[in-house]
Amino acid sequence: MSETERPWPAWAAIPVALLALVAGGIAAGIVTAIHAKVGDTPVHQPGTFGVALHGTPPAITFAGTLAQDLVLVIAAVWWATVAMGRRLPGAALGLRPAPIRASMVLVVIGYAVFILVSALWASAMNLKDHENIPVQLGTHDSGIALFGAAVLTCVIAPICEELFFRGFLYGALRKYGVAIAAVITGLAFGGAHVASAPIGFLVPLAVLGVILCLVYERTGSIYPSIGLHALNNSVAFGVGDGRAWVIPVGLAMAAATVYGISRVAPRLSTA
Repeated sequence: MSETERPWPAWAAIPVALLALVAGGIAAGIVTAIHAKVGDTPVHQPGTFGVALHGTPPAITFAGTLAQDLVLVIAAVWWATVAMGRRLPGAALGLRPAPIRASMVLVVIGYAVFILVSALWASAMNLKDHENIPVQLGTHDSGIALFGAAVLTCVIAPICEELFFRGFLYGALRKYGVAIAAVITGLAFGGAHVASAPIGFLVPLAVLGVILCLVYERTGSIYPSIGLHALNNSVAFGVGDGRAWVIPVGLAMAAATVYGISRVAPRLSTA
């Protein structure tokens, strides 16, 4: 078994994903009930519980997305632990040291390829849609909303999604070959964003999912994949929010969190 092959079955990702969806729905329902008590009118208002001009209120989007990301990782770790029959080492999900210089080069190349594919796809399909982060996450409503959305988008989502898609799903599919595992994982990654990204960009996101798998395969570590994912999310967040300074801040937060994880992960070994 290679460094990226794991003993748990690939189909285990299905109940884990469904559980995450249920958890997100429950969290959204709870916040909806609270929002109904706090808010009076369905119009845009400033504040932590600001309501979007249309669509789902930001607080509900935040709660549902956070719950889904956390449950993805918690359920995946539980399932992997049961499959291995022992305490789960961090390395089993890709939390192992990575070659720094080579990883940085791969992240830059991977992001450049993704940007090129996205541009060509958008041009070919004449796509005009884009994410409206201030409306979706209420980042122009308050400092609390901006901070929470930045942490969720630039830190929590990259870490949780990489642990699930690359560490858990790709690891299970790796036994069938790199190409098959990367394509299936990439398609699943793109499809998972159907509710959060413009529909026309699901194909480029699937390509990004494949690139992230290849970066993981090449380095043997999930940290470079998290870095590339955080880079993409930070740029998308800063551009969508209209504040470029958010990009380096998001990357700095992600880097600090990943560094903390890298210090703790070696201790997550067999007892």
